[in-house]
This record gives sequence, C-alpha cells and structure tokens, in this order.
Amino acid sequence: MSDLLRQRIVDLLKKNPRVDPARLNKMILKFQQEGGVRLGEILVEEGLVSQPDWLAVLAAGLELPPINLSRLKIDPSLAELVPERIARAYHVVPVSKIGTQLSVAMADPLNVLALDDIARLTSLELSPVIASEQDIDAAIQQLYQGPVEKFQAIWAGSVEEGAASEEQEEV
Repeated sequence: MSDLLRQRIVDLLKKNPRVDPARLNKMILKFQQEGGVRLGEILVEEGLVSQPDWLAVLAAGLELPPINLSRLKIDPSLAELVPERIARAYHVVPVSKIGTQLSVAMADPLNVLALDDIARLTSLELSPVIASEQDIDAAIQQLYQGPVEKFQAIWAGSVEEGAASEEQEEV
C-alpha cells in the first residue's frame, strides 16, 4: 500500500466517530513494526474497527465498491474462468462477467500480482471489488465444490429440515 493511500485510509478512520484516535495511532505503530501484516488485520483483531467498518473504509479509500458475497448467487460457469487453485492461492472469487469485463471479489484488491495473473489467464479486463475474507472463503467453497460435495450439502440440509419437522410434529 502506498504511503499516500495509507494516509488517506488513516484519515478516513480518524473521521469515524467510533474510532479512538489514540488507539488508532498505537495500532499504526504496531503495524509499522510488524512487517508482513496488513493494517486491516491489526485494526480488526485489536477491536478498533469491525470487519464491515474496515471494508467500508478500505472501499472508500480505494474508490472500489464493496460486495456482500453472502447475498449473491454466483454463476457456476465463472468457475471455469478462474481455476480453484488460483482462487484459493490469491483469495479471490469471480462474481460476474459482462462482455470482456470480469469482476473479482478480493480481500486485498491491492494485490497487483493476483490481478495480473488472472487477467493474463482469462484474457479479460478485471474489475476488482472488495469483500471480507470470510465471505470469499465461503464463496470459493460453494463455487468450486464438486458433485459429491454438492450432494452432501443438499443431503445435510434435507436431513436438518427433516429433523426440525419431526421436532415440530412432536410438540
């Protein structure tokens, strides 16, 4: 993350009334001392901001739209564009394709290597959107599960529904 972008995000955090400026400064120092850790991870882990608040700040700072993947039905054909190993390695999930434009949800939309590799692989123009790591994990699991896993998921759901029905009938 460039210094200019980092400062923009810090300024946005300081404007948030739920963020204590003294704690924020302390977390920024911790971030600078712990190389290899993302600022958002530290802020969320330490409870300074919630995951949704961090995503909103990051989206505003990067001028990229956030997306809630748990509310989105992803077209299974998109799995053919980005192989599962690439999606898992870069922590990305394709969410839509319109013409030559592929939208990919990412927890780290600044990962230029991921964007370059996926663009080269797909020969499409990429449009990154921001999503939480948890949402991306769940979307990858759902998008790339094979026929056996899909059957198991459906079966588990029907067994749970059946058990709930039986419990209601007994009452």
